[in-house]
Amino acid sequence: MNTDNRAIGRVLVFSGHRIDTPGRELPRFPNEAADEAMQLIRAAVREEKELAGTAGVVGFAGAASGGDIIFHETCEELGIPTTVMLALPPRVFAARSVDDAGPDWTARFDRICRTHPVRVLRDGGVTGAGSDDVWQRANLWILETALAVEADAHALIALWDGEGGDGPGGTEEMVRAARECGWKIVHLDAGPLAQHAKAESSPNPRRY
Repeated sequence: MNTDNRAIGRVLVFSGHRIDTPGRELPRFPNEAADEAMQLIRAAVREEKELAGTAGVVGFAGAASGGDIIFHETCEELGIPTTVMLALPPRVFAARSVDDAGPDWTARFDRICRTHPVRVLRDGGVTGAGSDDVWQRANLWILETALAVEADAHALIALWDGEGGDGPGGTEEMVRAARECGWKIVHLDAGPLAQHAKAESSPNPRRY
């Protein structure tokens, strides 16, 4: 990872909700909220970069639709090198965590994978690809990889509604693990993102 040979001031890991699957009963991160999420993530990343001063900043994250991809794109805009950390091989990962958000997210995923270093979790080859424990293992793997980078500080930026995840390996588990490691936690409240779905589904108000 190119850091211009500067000392690393900040290592950033991102974890957060992905775009709601079609027909999700309780909206959490509708596509309509992507711009708002981008503003939250950009502000957090910019602040961490400012805290690093003249030292380098690097980042690690998966590449699911929504928060992960926005994080990589934001870091790219701000000149922060990031590594894409995939629990599964790219096409398998995309089928499970990207494609159902629509072709635009798939295209953004493909571009991120073409333009950034990509690492894939392997355990004697990819094992557990059909089970949910791969996401739990991926969380720990990302944190361990980030911890291996010497830096003044490690921070987890979490776009999270504060609730439990839909299954193993969610953002709640990542926050808990990072906190146990003594990391700084930057909690971006994802709760308001769900309001976009309600606004989209509400009928136009009458005007008298």
